[in-house]
Amino acid sequence: MTVNSSSAPSGSGDVRSELKGDANDLAENAKGRAEREAQSRKEQASGVAKSTSSALRSAPQELENDEQAPTWLSSGFRQAADKLSDMADTLQGKSVGDITQQTNRFARENPGTFLAGSAAAGFGLARILRAGAEHKGQTESPAADVGSTGGSSYRESATSPVSTTTSRSGGVL
Repeated sequence: MTVNSSSAPSGSGDVRSELKGDANDLAENAKGRAEREAQSRKEQASGVAKSTSSALRSAPQELENDEQAPTWLSSGFRQAADKLSDMADTLQGKSVGDITQQTNRFARENPGTFLAGSAAAGFGLARILRAGAEHKGQTESPAADVGSTGGSSYRESATSPVSTTTSRSGGVL
């Protein structure tokens, strides 16, 4: 029994080309999913910007009715609303690829500004997420927050036969 040495390389070449084709298919699928997800996020961001712009447009009207509100504040709200509306329109009118190219170009031309803006955006996002997490924690277990005042729990002070008084610092004695 002899082994044909010429058939081994062609068999491994078929497997190699099949694996390469599968890898290309997986890469295309991943790229397509990423593009769809980016498009969806772009549309969500545009919608949030539009609704925020709409909310900011109502603030100056209310400030104009308040005699104590400074005029610069209502002007600032109007400008912010206009900028957000413009940003939403820009997002809607461009593809994800165009936005990526513009961001890359801006980062190359203005690296300091880009890094400062990225840091500011990251800081703002962290603050928003932290505030949301704290708010969620407070709304999920309000009894835990109410129950502990000044070292004694609500349950202990409610069942204690001794009347409670409030100290100058506001804690229960």
